[in-house]
Amino acid sequence: MDLLKKSFRKSLSIISRLVGEEVIIVPTVGKKQDLKKIYAVSGSGVRIWSLLDGKRSLKVIRNILIKEFDVLPDKLEKDLVSIIGELVDKKFIEAI
Repeated sequence: MDLLKKSFRKSLSIISRLVGEEVIIVPTVGKKQDLKKIYAVSGSGVRIWSLLDGKRSLKVIRNILIKEFDVLPDKLEKDLVSIIGELVDKKFIEAI
């Protein structure tokens, strides 16, 4: 299945807050050492994070970002897929 057809939502096992120009993400479950880690998302990642609502597909999110940012569509799509991969690997988001 094409990744751009999938929708993602934020995991129920994290807490996130916008602080200044960054989104701070804190895991609430997992290994003890994981609970001590705080992650920050900045730049275009903040906008991507705000669009991950479980309803929009990555294709829709990509199209929104293309309109909002001055970037080539192929570059944006590559970066979007990379960011989504990192967020999935850290279990901050999940496909639905």
